[in-house]
Amino acid sequence: MSPCALPSGVARLGGDDFPWSVWDGVAPLPGRAVAIDTETELIVPGRVPRLALLTASDRDVTVVVRAEDVGHFVHAHADKDLVGHNLPYDLAVIEAHDPSAAPILAAALDEGRLWDTALLDGLDRLARRGEEPRPRDLGTVARELAGVNLRKDDPYRRRYAELIGRDLADPAIEPGFFSYAVADAIATIWAFESLIDRVLQLALDVHRVPEELVCRYGPLTHHIQLRGAIALEAIGRRGLAVDREQVRRLCAQLDAAFDGHYRELLPSGLFKTKKDGTQIRTAKGQPSQSGARLVEILAGVAREHAAATGEAVELPRAEKGGVSTRAEDWEHLAESSPFVRSWTGLKGTGKLISYARALDADRIYPRYNPIVVTGRTSCSGPNVQQVPKAAGFREAIVASPGHLLLQLDYAAIELRTLAHICEQRYGRSVLADVIRGGIDPHVFTAGRILGLDMEGMVAMKAADPAAFKRARQQAKVVNFGVPGGLGAKTLAAYARSQYGVAMTEDEARRFKEILITETYPELGQYLDSDDLGLLATNLGRGRDEVVARLAGRGKARWLPFRVREVLMGQAADDELVERVWDGLASLNRNPDFRAAIRRREPDEDLVRRLSLAPVATTSGRIRGGVIFCQGRNTPFQCLAADGAKLALCNLHRAGFRTVGFVHDEFLVELPDRGGYVPLAEVRAVESIAIDSMAEVCPGIPIAVESEVGRRWSKEAELVVEGDRVLPWGEAPPRRWPPERSPPNTCGPPTGDHTGECLEDVLPALRPSAVAESPPPAARDGPRAATGRGTGRGPRRVSQRPTGRGTGRPTAGGTRGPDRTGAGPTTGRVSVALGAASRPVAHGSGPFRNREVAAVRTSGRRFTGGRLRSFIAACWCGPRPGRPASDWHPVSTAEWPRTIALVGRGPR
Repeated sequence: MSPCALPSGVARLGGDDFPWSVWDGVAPLPGRAVAIDTETELIVPGRVPRLALLTASDRDVTVVVRAEDVGHFVHAHADKDLVGHNLPYDLAVIEAHDPSAAPILAAALDEGRLWDTALLDGLDRLARRGEEPRPRDLGTVARELAGVNLRKDDPYRRRYAELIGRDLADPAIEPGFFSYAVADAIATIWAFESLIDRVLQLALDVHRVPEELVCRYGPLTHHIQLRGAIALEAIGRRGLAVDREQVRRLCAQLDAAFDGHYRELLPSGLFKTKKDGTQIRTAKGQPSQSGARLVEILAGVAREHAAATGEAVELPRAEKGGVSTRAEDWEHLAESSPFVRSWTGLKGTGKLISYARALDADRIYPRYNPIVVTGRTSCSGPNVQQVPKAAGFREAIVASPGHLLLQLDYAAIELRTLAHICEQRYGRSVLADVIRGGIDPHVFTAGRILGLDMEGMVAMKAADPAAFKRARQQAKVVNFGVPGGLGAKTLAAYARSQYGVAMTEDEARRFKEILITETYPELGQYLDSDDLGLLATNLGRGRDEVVARLAGRGKARWLPFRVREVLMGQAADDELVERVWDGLASLNRNPDFRAAIRRREPDEDLVRRLSLAPVATTSGRIRGGVIFCQGRNTPFQCLAADGAKLALCNLHRAGFRTVGFVHDEFLVELPDRGGYVPLAEVRAVESIAIDSMAEVCPGIPIAVESEVGRRWSKEAELVVEGDRVLPWGEAPPRRWPPERSPPNTCGPPTGDHTGECLEDVLPALRPSAVAESPPPAARDGPRAATGRGTGRGPRRVSQRPTGRGTGRPTAGGTRGPDRTGAGPTTGRVSVALGAASRPVAHGSGPFRNREVAAVRTSGRRFTGGRLRSFIAACWCGPRPGRPASDWHPVSTAEWPRTIALVGRGPR
């Protein structure tokens, strides 16, 4: 090679030779799809690695692209499909190296011309076998699909920083740098050609996914997953700022608690020691426990409890058959057993310590997996999607210097996606109507369980708020548990473990029946199991053929269970066994089952394959081989996950600095403008989240809840002052100097007519803050019980036309721009009647003589004397008998721009 010559060579893969050369900087590769792969310096958390070179291949032509030519290469291939393995990483590297490539890549994303073979492979495995779709490395995918063996242990893969800034014509550059790099691009295009055929055949031919969905969201929703993965790549790289002092305080508290539990357990002989008596510790530095001794102690605890109460205690069993040593299986005995109390406390505290120590850094960089079997994402290092509920953990996550932290999450999103699915499948949905009416579905369900109408629930909330809260929490368990296919036993356990709600199996059974028959009857259809149709489909036959051949004298409805008994070797009736095996042999048209049926031996795998079915989402993703609960849970959970991923990408592309993601919650850093952020920026984030979810869940109003603060917290509220949002917890008190007060032109209110006082002043407000007409009377009452307290401020609601119902806001707050163009913007003011919230509109007569107990505006809640002062301020004058110092006059021009509900509504 002469000193001026550019390198070239031949790569050998899968028995074939692939010539390669350095790209000339002009001519695009001829193929329709071009695989690309970047080689960079080693990855350092928090920044995009520098680019050394890029390789590309369309199978016929393979090139090495110099770093200085990468932008030109992208422009030259602006109309091509670009393919990568872990493509979000390559895109980030390219855009950081040459920002001029960003618009070209964004256009390709919009047009569905970007492909990730890691995601395609995962979606294919998920659809075919129900496998975990976690992205696999290119070497594994290439070996399985293309028969290509890549040397991923090649030492060159970690040395590309040596090439940064060097001319590729330098003869001192070792040829191995190029041969390793081009092999990845060639293997990627081979894998893509195989995968794209597989996933298109699955989507269009096998599962009959509408072609429109495949074009819009990609085969098996590839395009949605890629959008989410691109955003998650950026989120993980930005990381989260940590208050290390908070973490150290947490660790000190937890260490003290752990030591206390340890000392209490020491006399029990639970902990392992060496011969010299020193403590044996685990890899995490915690005392090692003797499993045999633990089982012995727990068995003794069960005997003692039985002797003391006269109730037999069945020892909980582990999956492998032994006595369970999971703390969750024993914590119900913690009150009566000091050992169980200390032991469960030790285990729980130990987990908290491990998590707290993972936070001990100035900044953490979680790694996100873009898709799991449920369609959601997962996270590790640390897992910020499963932050402990204990106080102080969330609060350790803070805004970066110069920023405030916006928390935004969807309200009851999986109930909304469930309503959309039911309406699409069955033509109508009571749940959808309830949501459109602005009624809290949990309160609606609680009313059905208690036999109360919505006015009764309003009265209950006013008379006994604690009982109302318990009833709502109980209904929440039912609403979230039953649609996922939980039976009575698992629903009762779910209530206890997830919500701390005590529920017997009989109660769970009754509540479920009420939910699917009286409350949301469409759920009865949704939960129906067509096991017979599934068996027939898997055998390749019609239902009638299967019944005629296999049922004998038995009822057709029990046929799937009888077949399962035979295949599991559990049937005692020889005649039944013979009939089933003979029938399966004659009916079966699926070659995958032929050998197993011919053997006539119990076969769990055959049971699974005959009994399990794929399930599809309305966005076009397939999950294969699901059991009953998975089949019921997947459609609505996956749809919510898809909408959230679209929102992630849209926020990223709009330039917002998203730093954390927890399934339906977003953490976004907004620039601190001097102790506040503009309300318009918060509304912009909310609008993107709403519009993105509405794309996959049309027809159902979407609601979000937002708060701004300096740290992450469940206690945060939205505090609005005019056109600014202040950090919760540090908002200065509003001051209205008397000298700024306008003259009292209306005169002070007289008598106890606070309801009238508030209504009379409403017409003076900005038009966008007042509803122009009252809501239908039938829906006024139920909204009175939608509140959950004043916790987190107003909710923003989708204004997209729904096609059904009125499409008005479902949960109060100032209505945004009317996107239908059908008229002026409107909104509602909400006040509290007694202890319940109710919308008040201009001219809404039913409220004329009702006492107003509380009003919430811009994150401020007014009750009692403060309420009277607030109303007096609206009137611009004091109440009779009140000194001027007791009230704060304010002109209508000083009213905040947004007026929020007292309550938050469903979640």
